Amino acid sequence: MAGMRTVGAVLPALGFALLLGQLPVRKYLPFLVIGYVLFAYLNVPVIGISIIAVALAALYIQLKGGEPSMPKTDKQLTKEARRAMWRYILTFQWSWNYERMQLWVSPGVSPLSWKRLRRPVKT
Repeated sequence: MAGMRTVGAVLPALGFALLLGQLPVRKYLPFLVIGYVLFAYLNVPVIGISIIAVALAALYIQLKGGEPSMPKTDKQLTKEARRAMWRYILTFQWSWNYERMQLWVSPGVSPLSWKRLRRPVKT
């Protein structure tokens, strides 16, 4: 029971670490520090921090000038590309099931299982 409690305590930190690994932290470090100070030292609940974050994000976009992060282009998908996209969505994505995910996700989580799968079976 103590192991489950420990894992439950560590999981939120792991989730935040995974999210921070995907974000450009150096670019938005002041916002990260503000959120940490609000939570750790001022005991503001997470909902309150998220409301403050939305307000700060709107202010940041207005002060920055609302420049889009991606340049606008006049290019659109061709008819064949749209058909291919819908074929992919309707056939491949809808056919995912638990067994298929186990087959491809499990070796990604554990590289040792690939070695085990490639090893010839001794009879």
